[in-house]
Amino acid sequence: MGQCSQKENCCGGAPNEENLDKLGAPILPSDYADQQTMAQMSEEDDADLIDSMQSGGYFERDLGELRRIAKMPKKMEDGVCVSFKSGAKYTGQWKENMRHGKGTMVWSDGAMYEGEWEKNCAVGKGRFTHTDGDIFIGQWCSNMANGTGTYYHHEDLLSTYRGQWHNDIQEGFGVEERSDGTKYMGIFRNGKKSEHGKYIWKDGSECEGNWSDNLIQGPAKYVTSDGRCYAGQWSKSTIQGVGKYTYPDGKCYSGQYAEDVKSGFGIFTWSDGRRYEGFWVGGKQNGHGWFSDAKNGKKVDAQWDNGKFVKDNAPVEGASVEGATAGGA
Repeated sequence: MGQCSQKENCCGGAPNEENLDKLGAPILPSDYADQQTMAQMSEEDDADLIDSMQSGGYFERDLGELRRIAKMPKKMEDGVCVSFKSGAKYTGQWKENMRHGKGTMVWSDGAMYEGEWEKNCAVGKGRFTHTDGDIFIGQWCSNMANGTGTYYHHEDLLSTYRGQWHNDIQEGFGVEERSDGTKYMGIFRNGKKSEHGKYIWKDGSECEGNWSDNLIQGPAKYVTSDGRCYAGQWSKSTIQGVGKYTYPDGKCYSGQYAEDVKSGFGIFTWSDGRRYEGFWVGGKQNGHGWFSDAKNGKKVDAQWDNGKFVKDNAPVEGASVEGATAGGA
């Protein structure tokens, strides 16, 4: 779902004049200082002001002016709209000339934070609205989403992430839901699905197991809405390695897979007792294998080609198993 207050490309929108107008007529920080105080500001303060205004992060852009305000002798008044040189405006509570308590900060491009502050930092509960309309509501610490919170996507407010955050990144347990009906419940690391998690599709199919870098990786169990089930190894969200695939009608395959299809050695059994033990290529029997029939006790050792076994390069009558394999599994 992405990051919060440092979201990529979130500064590209036009300023939201409607939000700015709601704050009323602004005043400048210099209105709170006499000429003597302003004259005492050092060159270091000026450099700090320039550096902070050039910073890419929203909460860092006005730190230079905020440090100047903190040094001013006159007390800042609660509820008065204060305008910064960056174009940002703050209305809210102050303590020791620092944003402290409840307040709203609106930046020149329309991005807005509404919530709690502590010593000029967003700390506690707050709401951040991005320029594109994305919204984060939750806990903050050191000007970043930290703790639990919910992220809403502007294109579809039904697409959300609810869970744990660390330094503006999804970190820990969370639930990601999308308007198409899909859902992921599990662990996030550095903003991506990782470790143990469960993914549910709109039709009721689900996959639960290990994740890495937003992909199913390692052991996992996949159950489809029609009752098929695969339990085994995965690599980059494809069936890869050793696993067991069962079907609603009683068929079962246990063996090796490559890129979602049977490949290597495996055992396939039918509900009527027939059984194949041997090698597979591209999802079909190929190479050396044994076929047995529980009804007559017959077991054939032969070479197989494209799902049929051959003898003297000719198919053996009645021994074909064509159509017994399931596509993609």
